[in-house]
Amino acid sequence: MKMTIKDEDMMKEERPPIQRWEEQLKERSIQESDFFDWLLDGCSSDDLRLFGRMLKGRVNIPNRPIPKKQRPYVYNQLTHSKARKAFISLKFAPLFLADLDFNHFSEEKEEKKSEEESFESALQALYKDASLTLWQRAYLAFSRNDYGMMFDLYERAIDTQEEELEEEIEQLTTSNDQLQKEVDEQERRVKRLQKKINRLEKEQSMTLNELKAIEESFESLRQTAHHSEQMWKKERASLTNTYEEKLAALERTISAKEREAVEKKRREQERYVVRGLARQEAEHRLFERWKRLIESRQLTFAEEDLLNFHTCLKTGGLTILAGMSGTGKSQLVQTYRKSLGLSDTHFLFLPVSPSWTEDADMIGFVDSMNGVYRSAETGFLELLLRAERAPEETFIVCLDEMNLARVEHYFSQFLSLLELDASDRQLPLYNPSLAETLSNADDYPPSVQIGDNIRFVGTVNVDDSTHPFSDKVLDRANVMTLQVQPFLDMLALPSERQSIDYTSDPIALHTFRASTETIGLSEEELRFLWALHEQLATLSPHHGIGPRVVRQIDAYLQNIPTFDTDRLPRGRALDLQIVQRVLSKVRGSDDALRPIVGRFDHGELVDSPLLDLFDRYASLSSFEVSRAHVTDQARELDRHGYAF
Repeated sequence: MKMTIKDEDMMKEERPPIQRWEEQLKERSIQESDFFDWLLDGCSSDDLRLFGRMLKGRVNIPNRPIPKKQRPYVYNQLTHSKARKAFISLKFAPLFLADLDFNHFSEEKEEKKSEEESFESALQALYKDASLTLWQRAYLAFSRNDYGMMFDLYERAIDTQEEELEEEIEQLTTSNDQLQKEVDEQERRVKRLQKKINRLEKEQSMTLNELKAIEESFESLRQTAHHSEQMWKKERASLTNTYEEKLAALERTISAKEREAVEKKRREQERYVVRGLARQEAEHRLFERWKRLIESRQLTFAEEDLLNFHTCLKTGGLTILAGMSGTGKSQLVQTYRKSLGLSDTHFLFLPVSPSWTEDADMIGFVDSMNGVYRSAETGFLELLLRAERAPEETFIVCLDEMNLARVEHYFSQFLSLLELDASDRQLPLYNPSLAETLSNADDYPPSVQIGDNIRFVGTVNVDDSTHPFSDKVLDRANVMTLQVQPFLDMLALPSERQSIDYTSDPIALHTFRASTETIGLSEEELRFLWALHEQLATLSPHHGIGPRVVRQIDAYLQNIPTFDTDRLPRGRALDLQIVQRVLSKVRGSDDALRPIVGRFDHGELVDSPLLDLFDRYASLSSFEVSRAHVTDQARELDRHGYAF
């Protein structure tokens, strides 16, 4: 152990210099007990033990400061036996003990000399031994009066011992840390095992309870099955007897049943005629009620337009009401739904916003942040859900000024669905996998069935603020233009609004609809449509007539009201369909349309393949409306170089 500056200062204070002791010894002013008091006060316990070992004496020094009362005992150990003899023979003894008359050391000088010589010889022999330890070498250096070497060896020995002790302490510390870690790990393992034991005990308890419940349930099921088996045996026996009795009765009356079947078929045929007459009468009453309602609102419409609109809605799909502003397009729809007895739950008047760009603006969207489906404020989705729950009832949606926004954007899904059969029209609202994450999925399912009980009507104005219809829209719609009635007809209107008795129960349009499973067009009508298709196809392939349009025209003709065939003859109806379904898509520049529209010569339209086609099939219809439409297009080409 190396001595610090502080330790050296303390040694200077506690241990008087050798010179001072030498003077005190020479003046005989110090006693033997004082020397040992200094020795015991100034030396540590380890130093005293080391001193004792160097003197080859057995010195039992406690590892603590030595009290005054124990010092005689230590003194006796240092001054007797072998330690005493070695102490007397030390070379530094004259410095401390010179001329002192120790009572304990009164041997003869001859004996001292002999002992000193013997001791010196022994020291010389030991000093030459290469196997000596640092402590032994320090002792030899001390015996030879080489104090510098002694203190250096002593310091090295102390440092070596300190390093060994530090290594042992470090090893013990490391071992202690490892043991602590192992103890901590064992404690954690014990805690985990305890938790596992608690969980297993809990599961075992639950399992026992479940097994008990299963046993009780099994016993109950066994008893129920036994009872059901007995009941089934009784029922089988009863049914067997009944079957045998019925079989015998059937065998006895088989001939009577055959006669009854013939009679039943005859009655069904009669009932069909009666049902057809009842349906025709009900439709007639509906039409007359509608006319009275229109008059009560002081409105005027051509009766042909009323029959045309009614037939379009019977047929289904999308019906578009065109015409100049103020002709009563919206009022026509409102009065029609009143005549059908449709309340606000079955009718939706929906003004179209110019900002609509997708179907979510009209239907709704999924709010994934809050886990709900946000229905649009239009109320459109709620009506669709009500229509899905009541497939036998009629629902009407009126899209007012529907061309303020692009129809093919916000109405695109419905345009696609209108091509499908009613059973296949599923409007998707969101991915079905999201249903579990939406709190209102029961109110708004992933999809809605768009049945054949929903009718879509749109009103349009043609001006600078609107968008033209694409062929995709026109191909799926009946575009009818309302006629402006003579103003003199207003004089025939009642001076006051009259109250009309509406029907108490809503009327379903499908009750008036005829079956369209088979084509009702004649061969001549089909040849005409094919010739018209070939004529239009000379412009471009998309100007022709597709099979879907042919079926839509056929459905319209089969659903013409039959209560008064003079009001809307078949030929006139075919003429209206050619304009509403086919010619509405014929539009373009002068170069494109002139070859089929023709040109004016002295106010008369000539060189018109379309007019020639109408003349060729004049037996089907006069095509008055179609001729007027083609003539108007020719005028637009002359004036603007483009025709709509």
